[in-house]
Amino acid sequence: MLLAELEIAIDDPVRIKQALPCSISLIDKDGRRWDPAFMSEPVVRQMRPDAVGKPHCFNLPEIARAGTVQMVETFLIPHDAEGLALSVSMTGEQPLRLLLK
Repeated sequence: MLLAELEIAIDDPVRIKQALPCSISLIDKDGRRWDPAFMSEPVVRQMRPDAVGKPHCFNLPEIARAGTVQMVETFLIPHDAEGLALSVSMTGEQPLRLLLK
């Protein structure tokens, strides 16, 4: 299991809400892709207690306000996954995509 934490800066909450929904996935060097695995709070609490309660991509509409937002996503990936990149896109307004390696 991999826990991805990211921080986003929202300058224009109206534009963010228009570009929703938010989509996030993890991609390895071989092009395999994983969507978030919605882990229960006790599992996340055991891994990273400070990550419990942080928003996810799916609930960005509820928290889209000016300022900095810390988000967390969990992924179940095989042990042989290498060269990971996090893909974040706003599917309501293509092509808004960010690839973090």
